[in-house]
Amino acid sequence: MTAHWLILSISRSHGVSAIYDAVEALAYPVKCLQYVPAERDSVYAESSCIVVNGPATAIERLQLTRAWKPIGWCDRHVFAASTLVRHWSEYALQQNFQLISLKDLAKEKSRIFSALSIQDQVFARPDAHDKIFDGKLVTLAQFDAWQSQLLNDQIPPETLCLIGQPISIDAEWRIVIRDGKVLTSSSYRVNGRFDKSVPAPSGAIEFAEHVAKAPFPNLPQMYVMDVCQTDGKYGIVEIGSINCSGFYGCDLHAVISAVSELAVSDWKRLQLTNQ
Repeated sequence: MTAHWLILSISRSHGVSAIYDAVEALAYPVKCLQYVPAERDSVYAESSCIVVNGPATAIERLQLTRAWKPIGWCDRHVFAASTLVRHWSEYALQQNFQLISLKDLAKEKSRIFSALSIQDQVFARPDAHDKIFDGKLVTLAQFDAWQSQLLNDQIPPETLCLIGQPISIDAEWRIVIRDGKVLTSSSYRVNGRFDKSVPAPSGAIEFAEHVAKAPFPNLPQMYVMDVCQTDGKYGIVEIGSINCSGFYGCDLHAVISAVSELAVSDWKRLQLTNQ
């Protein structure tokens, strides 16, 4: 048994080619599609061991409609921002925040800005891991128009938003965790500039492994952890699914090999469970 890869190019197209080339170089079967036909046994046989890379919502849909296993490790509850701050609160970057539905933001605006704003700004992002809208700083003057635009864009009114205090980040790294250890890493932003050329420093690696040695329930064996440094301290910006994240300057061969090994292991375990 070997892992078969399916790369969805619906979004994140900037990283699709690099992932595809790396999978192909490692001789794993791989296909790249914009969408997956509904017919059973299309693309790959239903009994195949499949790893999908692509948008979280598309992977969730495939998990419900296809018999492929394991497909991915991207439970929306595990990777929600609120899960991170609940289970790893002492390590999370965001310490001062509120969770409010999109529809309730306008009526809560005064309370939000009174409690959280710095220079009349708050940071806003969706709680869910699929990032239905982009996180950004929003000023008091922009707040009503920003909320209205999201609703006009058909973002569901019940969407839970994390509204936090703005924090200045000196540097941020994407770190891939496997079994509580750092597998590979890459800078993401350094001194306000996008930069994927620098591996995480030893301090960030030690911090990530210290946190990862105490995983919370249902956290998979592999995932990505975004670690930042601010005012000389490390914090976790977010955690994400290995199937739905960009890898920047990380060692793609190491990631793909590890994910493929995990997929085969999970596939075998699921076969035994279903016997």
